[in-house]
Amino acid sequence: MRLYFVRHGHSANNLLRLDDTQGRNEDPQLTELGNKQIQILAQYLASNNRTHEAPNDDAFTITHIYTSPMLRAMDTAKTIAQNLGIQPAVWEELHEVGGIWLVDGKTGERIGQSGHDRAFFVQGYPEFILPDHWADNGWWNRPYEQPQERRTRADRFIETLYQKHGDTNHGVLVVSHRGFYNCFLKSLLKLPVPDLDLTIYFDITNAGITHLDFSDHRVRIAYQNRAHFLAKGLAASLLDRV
Repeated sequence: MRLYFVRHGHSANNLLRLDDTQGRNEDPQLTELGNKQIQILAQYLASNNRTHEAPNDDAFTITHIYTSPMLRAMDTAKTIAQNLGIQPAVWEELHEVGGIWLVDGKTGERIGQSGHDRAFFVQGYPEFILPDHWADNGWWNRPYEQPQERRTRADRFIETLYQKHGDTNHGVLVVSHRGFYNCFLKSLLKLPVPDLDLTIYFDITNAGITHLDFSDHRVRIAYQNRAHFLAKGLAASLLDRV
């Protein structure tokens, strides 16, 4: 199995400082810059996808697309899927750390929100395969995700990934988020995943790609955070922003 981990395009919350929680949107959409990024990304992936050739580090072999249910990831995956002609599926475990939340203006507490309901996704994203368990009261509808829950979720994602694709020649592209990217890599490398720990941090820019090869439970990191296909000024690191 080959895994291509892609971060979503630039979103409205990426315009905020890391500590500016009062101005954040619980489920922001892509900005104009983000839409430009994913158009270039999708064209790059499509022009270099070689599903019938031997895999290498300069070409893709994408057969499956999964995405976080957050809108900035959904819209990124939608554009990629349209360019590749592959039906995308929502994989809930790929959501950003914390889940869907806003800050209580009085207490400063991070309060979980409902998230969009199934009808919203059916209408707005009819081409996506949705989780069977989603109901009509919002896909999140739970408290803010705590740090210890993130490691468990990353472990669960890796285990299910192996179950679905581990012994195959599939090329799996996932669209997710920078926070979960760190949880995923730290889980894979058996590193601790404390809240907002920057001691070891794997940066990935908007629309950046990381390629990993899985074989017999061994992992080769072919490259990390590749974004050379973006024009100058479209691939800045956003480590200091949400």
